[in-house]
Amino acid sequence: MVDCSTSSGGTAVRRSIMPPFQSRGLRFGIALCLFVLTASILGDVSEGLAATDVLVNNYDNFRTGANLKETTLNPANVKPETFGHLFSYSVDGAVFGQPLVVSGVNIPNAGRHDVMYVTTANNSVYAFDAQHGNGAPLWQKSLSRLPNGGEATVVGIYSTPVIDRAGHTIFVVAGLMEGTRARYVLHALDLSDGTEKNSGPVVIDGSVQVDSVAVPFEPTSTRLAVQRAALALAHDKLIIAFGGDFFEG
Repeated sequence: MVDCSTSSGGTAVRRSIMPPFQSRGLRFGIALCLFVLTASILGDVSEGLAATDVLVNNYDNFRTGANLKETTLNPANVKPETFGHLFSYSVDGAVFGQPLVVSGVNIPNAGRHDVMYVTTANNSVYAFDAQHGNGAPLWQKSLSRLPNGGEATVVGIYSTPVIDRAGHTIFVVAGLMEGTRARYVLHALDLSDGTEKNSGPVVIDGSVQVDSVAVPFEPTSTRLAVQRAALALAHDKLIIAFGGDFFEG
């Protein structure tokens, strides 16, 4: 469930994470409830002011969490009398990544919208209207198959995606299990309708030199590499970070 609340001049997004994550006897019980104030992201709903884009986790690549374009929120209007629930959206799984916002996106057969993009632990990507709470998503994409079309077990999207506004693209990493082999798949989705771009998707692979030995990136069900860190764009490069290997048992 994605809950949106509003003050006299803005909107907030509430994200709740409840279901546990399991892998061969290892259970992560996670309960997290965040309020991400996005009044300045969406602008003044009642007056229809232009929105401020949020294209990356915590507003910028330094992860400051600071919106330096804030002009609406202040101690006078963020209070129970004027800051409350506005509308809610339902999704198909836990939300681990921060929802991102892009203003003025042209949606096929639906016109221009300020759009909120939400990913779930069920490997789904949602595009919702960020202003009006219309219920149904503008579009939804399931990232549950391998690039070759093969079936796999869903692991989830645990990181915050990143958006290339100029390229009209949202980059998402979805986790899958192919037998005992973990596969992390990079998707480049069009902001307007979720179609795949850039000849994607692709499985993330490669190796690193350690003492002159090439160590391949080959996570399995017992040798875990979790893609939890938020994605980033810098100098025309896409940065995807993984947690260190975890040997279970």
